[in-house]
Amino acid sequence: MGQDDSADKFDLVVWFAPTAPADRDAAMTAVTEAMLLAQRAKPVLERAAGDGRAAFLAVTQFDGAFGLTDVAADEKAILGGVFALVKTLGIESPTLFCRGIDIAVDQGAAALMAELYDPRTELTQVGYSPAGQRRTLEFTENPSSPLIDAPRYPSRIPETYSYSPAAAAESPRPARSRSRNASTAACCYSAAPNSQPNRSGPQAFRTPN
Repeated sequence: MGQDDSADKFDLVVWFAPTAPADRDAAMTAVTEAMLLAQRAKPVLERAAGDGRAAFLAVTQFDGAFGLTDVAADEKAILGGVFALVKTLGIESPTLFCRGIDIAVDQGAAALMAELYDPRTELTQVGYSPAGQRRTLEFTENPSSPLIDAPRYPSRIPETYSYSPAAAAESPRPARSRSRNASTAACCYSAAPNSQPNRSGPQAFRTPN
């Protein structure tokens, strides 16, 4: 692109992630380059969007499922940051068609062309498996899912952090503060055995005297 953005006219930018970055620094450099490219291309694409679809695509080659079905190296995990870039660009420039595409090695240009002309503009991430199966990430409601039981509070909360209804009536603000502290202490007490694999039971967390 030239120095004068007004002379630039294009309606499509495709960024390809490196398939095998040498190390973490190389992966970070690649993501930074993608960010700078999006920043520079954004005003030109926004102008082009007035005449039709203008798109920014970021392409990775993990497993066709955003690295969720295979153990990816740290370098590839860092490259996954481009999907956040795509989402951010789509929020900042709603007139643009922004999409991150994860294509398995066996897939290619046909998948890219299919996504470029996809009428569903709200999708931001799409993957293609080695068998050509198309996957998307979307928010869905699942009311039938069982709720995870919250950890029980400890049977004894230090008196310093106790909650008193009478105190709440006389001095609501300090009472609420003590209640929050009690909840915090209780949650930490319950979570401690899970966060310290070498310990178990109450000794994993000590409450103030």
